[in-house]
Amino acid sequence: MAVVLIKKALLTFTMLVLSLWVIHYAILWRVANNPKYAHSKSETDTIEYFADAGYNYGLKAWYEHDLKLASDYFRKALSINLLHVDSWLKLAQAETGTGNTVAAADILKFTNDLTRKVVQWKWPQLLLARGLKLDNIFWENINFVIPYRQFQDNALHLSDMHLGSDTTATLNFLEIGNFPIYLRWLMKWNRTEDTFRVWRAIEEKQIVDDDLYDRYIQFLILQKEFRRATEIREKYTGIDGMTNPGFELSLSNKGFGWRSRTGAHWDIQRIGSGVIHGNNALQVVFSGEENINFQHLSQIVPVLPGKTYSITYWWRSKDLTTDQRPYIEIRGLECVDSHWKSEMVPPETGWKQEIFVFSIPESCYAVTVNLRRNPSHRFDSKIRGILWLDHFQMKIVENLSILSEN
Repeated sequence: MAVVLIKKALLTFTMLVLSLWVIHYAILWRVANNPKYAHSKSETDTIEYFADAGYNYGLKAWYEHDLKLASDYFRKALSINLLHVDSWLKLAQAETGTGNTVAAADILKFTNDLTRKVVQWKWPQLLLARGLKLDNIFWENINFVIPYRQFQDNALHLSDMHLGSDTTATLNFLEIGNFPIYLRWLMKWNRTEDTFRVWRAIEEKQIVDDDLYDRYIQFLILQKEFRRATEIREKYTGIDGMTNPGFELSLSNKGFGWRSRTGAHWDIQRIGSGVIHGNNALQVVFSGEENINFQHLSQIVPVLPGKTYSITYWWRSKDLTTDQRPYIEIRGLECVDSHWKSEMVPPETGWKQEIFVFSIPESCYAVTVNLRRNPSHRFDSKIRGILWLDHFQMKIVENLSILSEN
């Protein structure tokens, strides 16, 4: 019985000592990790065995421009924890600030090897490398962080500044896998001429994918670089003329594809029955509840300046109302005063082929083909009914006699 009581007493005493030690440690840890860096000298001595404390005191000295004291604290932190990377990097900065660039470079090389696959410290490392003119480490870490979205903009801005916005030089230092990210960054800042060089490099490395192609075509169209966009489209798709002319594919709403928008008072969708050509046609339904200014179906089409074109298409209609019914309009994108339009679709008709001819002015490389409907000024102005479209074709007319064949 006495032995059991002694064992219980010893266990209780041990647990009490451990509890007191944990409480003491927790108090010291809280002081050591105080983010305000407001520790006194006595506190410094009390928590000298915490690497984070030495690091925090070093930061406080750093912010007070006492680089010598800061270095001492960072070294003290490292004497406790040799793998305290933050202390190494701040020590390298302090050594740089005091002119000891050799020591700073040695520290950077050591930490760079130590954390080669760890993104957490790459940004301060590449900044140090740039300041120390260690280009190999700078570009190694630039390439490492670029795929991480949170670093992309800053990394590419820094590399661009580092090389004076020299796109060709930047390509020489970037890893091939980062070329598409670089292209998207240049597009973001509308650096059109620079994108040409990067796109050529991407083509040479054969790393073009569908998403990048779509993004770049859209960018070139927005920049009115229709000739370049057309060349790229023909190279990768073989399309020469209108895209998806028979609505056999879904409407893409991008690039040179059909763009459409369904609203509260009209609906646009592909159908697979009752078509005139192929397997699909496009159906536009008007609800009869609004006097619509309709311009919500269109396609940008590349053209050659000075050429005469014909456009043919098929349409049919059912129960279309009002004096203002849909028609096809072609409008120049660079020659904004140039536009041509068809007659309005009849209120009701079976499949009927329409054709009209137009001549492209010089210096005009693209037009839009639009389905339009103007608002009516009559009392009965709200359009209702259904329109179907199919089998568009646009081609150069070398001889007007070709029209008689259609």
